[in-house]
Amino acid sequence: MRYQNWDVLMFPNELCKIPLQEFKTSCQVVQDPEIHHSQNTALLLPTVTCFIPSLAAGEPFRISIHSWQNPEASRYIHQINSRHAEHVMFEARVFVDGRIAGTKLFHRNGPWPTVLETSIELDKQGDFKKLEFPAFHRELLSQSYWNPGDDLGRVKVVISEGFPRENISMPYERVKNLVAFSFQHAPLDVLEASSIAWPNATMWRQVSLVAPFYNQHSSPKQVEEDREAHAHSPRKPPTVGFLSSQTASMPPPSAPFSRPPNFDPFTSEPHLAFQGWRHQETSTDTSMPDLSSNSSMQAGSVRNVSDPMIIEKASRNNDMQSSGAFESLCEALMPPAPDNTPQKWI
Repeated sequence: MRYQNWDVLMFPNELCKIPLQEFKTSCQVVQDPEIHHSQNTALLLPTVTCFIPSLAAGEPFRISIHSWQNPEASRYIHQINSRHAEHVMFEARVFVDGRIAGTKLFHRNGPWPTVLETSIELDKQGDFKKLEFPAFHRELLSQSYWNPGDDLGRVKVVISEGFPRENISMPYERVKNLVAFSFQHAPLDVLEASSIAWPNATMWRQVSLVAPFYNQHSSPKQVEEDREAHAHSPRKPPTVGFLSSQTASMPPPSAPFSRPPNFDPFTSEPHLAFQGWRHQETSTDTSMPDLSSNSSMQAGSVRNVSDPMIIEKASRNNDMQSSGAFESLCEALMPPAPDNTPQKWI
């Protein structure tokens, strides 16, 4: 699991180099159950949770802690003791079912990864025991709630910051818990039956139920050019068709108000959505410019178009058809006679 630059993994034993697979990883904020002497009230603690397959009870395991960047002292450290912030140290503690099982100190520069594999308990020879995996608690299967801060059935890793002390009995003063990593374990078959671990039978069963539908409605998928690539190029071909986010098994959507190529909105039967459109008369109707005067006049009379240009042109034609209009026009177009032209005396 990872939180910011902190990365924590669990390995089955000291020889295995493959970490346990994690399922359903999430992060919540819970109230820190610990209150240190420098705190007046409990602080909030980010807690990353996941599910892992259980190991055999008593089997050794180890925790690997890595920081992808050397950690810095938090703002809380700077507020309470800014002079010694550069001397900050970090501590990793392992809790099994809520009880402390192991601890280890490390500095800002590691070493990375820091491996925690020994317990605080001693064996008969006086050596520290290995961390032992706990037994699974079957009573958790009948639990009707889930709390990210619970301890039962969890292996928790809590990373804290503090200051070193020249005291043999207490070489480290813990100031603040930074983050907790909670590994909730259960047998693999229980995780698979709950659809937490994968692969599981449920995910295949869901596909088998809808597989006949996909087989009956499958259609070849058209390979389209990446629309974002070379979008700036002037040679990019124009986009044809409709963009669809549906799968290839669904037919492409029809064009809105689809119509045949020879459709004429003024001569063909109108669409249901456009019925009554021709009978609406408003003061803002504007017609498209016509190519011929005769067709414009006829179409204008049929369509009840109130185009001011057509009305003005029609009024000029009516004035020219009045008596004496053509004679006046001819006199206006004739060039004036030169001054040296002899005039006829009547």
